[in-house]
Amino acid sequence: SVMALTPNSQLDTLLPYLDDEDMYVQERACDVLGHHRYVPAKEKLEIVAKQGMHNGKSAAARALSRIRQQEWQNKQS
Repeated sequence: SVMALTPNSQLDTLLPYLDDEDMYVQERACDVLGHHRYVPAKEKLEIVAKQGMHNGKSAAARALSRIRQQEWQNKQS
């Protein structure tokens, strides 16, 4: 997927894909944002986790878990 090649500086360009009607596109966007632990996507990921399509919900939950883990580690430092 081309999304995986998105540089950190342009991760915000993936946010519209969280609203995509294709559940696989939505899932992949969540996965990539979670992989990078992209905190600015947290609010949108919370919405997808509650209201998204099946694949999107589980991927958003995984992404949020990774982001929260990173936030927790940052607090410990």
